[in-house]
Amino acid sequence: MEFLNGKTKEFQKATNTSVVQARELRNELAGAQVDAALLGYNASEAAGALSKEFGSLDKISGETVKTMGRFEKGLGISMETSAKMMKSMEGIGVDTEKAQVSTMKYAASLAIANDVAPADVMNSIAEDTENFAKYGNDGGKNMIKAAVAARKLGLELKIIPISKDGILSEDDIINNCDDSTKVLSLTHMSNVTGQILDIKKIKKSINKDTYVAVDGCQSIAHLKIDVKDLDCDFYSFSSHKLYGPSGIGIMYGKEDILNKLNPPTLGGGMINEVSSNDFSYAMLPNKFEPGTPSIEAAIGFKTAMEYLNNNNYQDYFLNEKKLRSTLIKALREFKEVDIYGSNEDGNATSIVSFNIKNQNFNDIATFLDQYGIMIRGGHHCCQPFMKKLGIPGSCRVSFGIYNDLNDIDHFIDSLKKTLKLLQ
Repeated sequence: MEFLNGKTKEFQKATNTSVVQARELRNELAGAQVDAALLGYNASEAAGALSKEFGSLDKISGETVKTMGRFEKGLGISMETSAKMMKSMEGIGVDTEKAQVSTMKYAASLAIANDVAPADVMNSIAEDTENFAKYGNDGGKNMIKAAVAARKLGLELKIIPISKDGILSEDDIINNCDDSTKVLSLTHMSNVTGQILDIKKIKKSINKDTYVAVDGCQSIAHLKIDVKDLDCDFYSFSSHKLYGPSGIGIMYGKEDILNKLNPPTLGGGMINEVSSNDFSYAMLPNKFEPGTPSIEAAIGFKTAMEYLNNNNYQDYFLNEKKLRSTLIKALREFKEVDIYGSNEDGNATSIVSFNIKNQNFNDIATFLDQYGIMIRGGHHCCQPFMKKLGIPGSCRVSFGIYNDLNDIDHFIDSLKKTLKLLQ
């Protein structure tokens, strides 16, 4: 190897470092040098790729170089691809070298387990750095799973953009679907802005063979949901959004589709017949319910749904729209307020997200708590959304069935007091 033999200048050129830095780095990579000599990869090339991608030596260590070299020799993944993937992970908050290397190893092992070439998966991620950075807010693992699944099935992942104001257009959704679209996954109601998508319109306007999967966690407590009228293929939601217990939820699916699908896990209660060499699934819904469910949670969930069904959803809906409109108008009276999503007359309900310039959303949420008001400050599990808006997070006000106009007055009064304290 070049720098193993003392050729510091060659290594300096490869890594774009000073002579002093090159010497320091050479010492740091002593273990990698030996490993490289044994396996036949170029540690200088690996260090250079990392230096080019990160613009600093801080992200370069012997362990990382070893990993990259072994990927190259064993899996056919170039040094450049490995470095780009590491950079992508930094963009989603995986900011330690150890965690980045661990995620790279996870991607490789998951690809191998699914008979997919690791090089193909990691190349896809490296080539689509922007989307990986935007949508891998779980540490990248869900994005890796999606990339592996897409490769295995010969599919392409496509993400529909939102506007700079935080609006997702139904027409953009429809126009981004074509005859090759297999699954369209949508959120019925935004948990950031309260925007409601016209699922029925979208379903009618796209290819009839495209499966439409709807996340109804936010909408289920604020809209009267009729899955047959929506004609969606899947609809899922959680209990706690319906004032029920945490840790349980529902997934609806059309019967003919569910009969075609295989469950992701196996367990007691979902098997009809079993022999020494074969088995058959139970009838729906047992087919997708392995093991012993949380019985007490299911009872609580049922009680919550019965309570809501015994009341008038339409009244809830109209009241929440009125509250949202009133709050938006009141917030506009504050100086330098930014409100995200549709205006007070838009197709939205229940939720208002906002920021006040020169004030931190977490500070506002914390101080409002002292006045008996609980809002959420943060990214609301929607970091890609926040990045699109150019903000780290926001204040989010969410209305429930128990709120009225008096709560708006109390909120505005408390917000004024909070801002005085924060000056």
